[in-house]
Amino acid sequence: MSYRNKDTKGKKGNSVSEEEINTGRIYHGEHFHGHKLYAHPTSTVLSEDEEEGAGNGLDKESLRLDKESLQHKGRRDPEQFHNAACPMPKWPANFKSAAFEAVSKKQSQILSPPEIYAEIAHLGAEKSKYDWYKLGVLAFLAGCYLSFGYSTALLISGTMNEAPSNSDKDEVNKGTFRALFGVFGFPFALTIIMIAGAELWTSMVTYSACALWEGNVSILTAIKMLFIVYFGNFMGCAMMVGLWIASGSYEGNQDYLVFSAEKKVRAGWGSIFVKGIFANWLVSLAVWQANAAQDAVGKATVILLTKSAFAALSLEHCVANMFIIPLAIYYGADVDAREFVWFSLIPSTFGNYVGRAIFVASSYAIVYGRTPVLCGNFLAQKLKLTQKRCRTVDAVH
Repeated sequence: MSYRNKDTKGKKGNSVSEEEINTGRIYHGEHFHGHKLYAHPTSTVLSEDEEEGAGNGLDKESLRLDKESLQHKGRRDPEQFHNAACPMPKWPANFKSAAFEAVSKKQSQILSPPEIYAEIAHLGAEKSKYDWYKLGVLAFLAGCYLSFGYSTALLISGTMNEAPSNSDKDEVNKGTFRALFGVFGFPFALTIIMIAGAELWTSMVTYSACALWEGNVSILTAIKMLFIVYFGNFMGCAMMVGLWIASGSYEGNQDYLVFSAEKKVRAGWGSIFVKGIFANWLVSLAVWQANAAQDAVGKATVILLTKSAFAALSLEHCVANMFIIPLAIYYGADVDAREFVWFSLIPSTFGNYVGRAIFVASSYAIVYGRTPVLCGNFLAQKLKLTQKRCRTVDAVH
């Protein structure tokens, strides 16, 4: 077996170091969502024996050899290894993102604000290349994970005497309840989505909007992505509603669930819309910062700090409402389908979109994206044309 860097083809003594082998990970063709695999300058190619060993599930320890064996016996075009196992850095081949550059070159575990924007726009373009069914499965999983988070909050904080649903109002303590409601559930759900991998509609708004601003995706592609993820989230929440009902976990613990659902649909269209803006503004910042952090502890910390504020403030999240309101209807909430759609789902969806696309994605696009350059070039061109017309008029007179 032998390892050699692609850029050092034909040069002796330039084989990959022990440290590079130790920090590499085995990636297979299916890890790239059907994209054609191109070798990254820091990636390496396996020999036939190594391909067989990696295919049999051998770990990196079994692939190590002493220095005497690190002699390459021949190479082939890297594209021939599309379906083969290749040792690579932390990121897949051809994944030149801001995160890759920051960690591999600057040795930094957090991105700067311009790098965060570049990374979000890059990820939006990458996600647009997913097959529709893969994007749908990831969206379905996000709906499931969110239901776990919401149920954790409802079944822990919602059963406290301090909850607003308690008929004995002398025991109600809204401050304590909101603090605990924010900590339990929602941060853990978003942490799973960000680290394990899933697609939440409210996050996809940011990814697609930044990619759109940078010209990495078309408007139709962005709309398609949002539609697939929205539908997938709804299907995941719908299945989890049925499973939670079958589990019986809410039997006797449904008071705050019902109370919350009825309060949501009767808050008023405008109120839900504005709360939707606030909600996704905060959730988007949680995702934004989670992409900045390049380790699990950093991601979990920024998500906890930001997402707990969103939950404690009782704001409106359209995907969360896809889960809580249908479940509450089953347990006797005085809400019908029309109220659910018109007074909850629609205003929260529009509010969530504005919160992310306008106040986060577009704001940072104006500051760090190509927008200022394009606007500057446009204005400069207009100014030149105006000056040219003025000189022509002066020449005539």
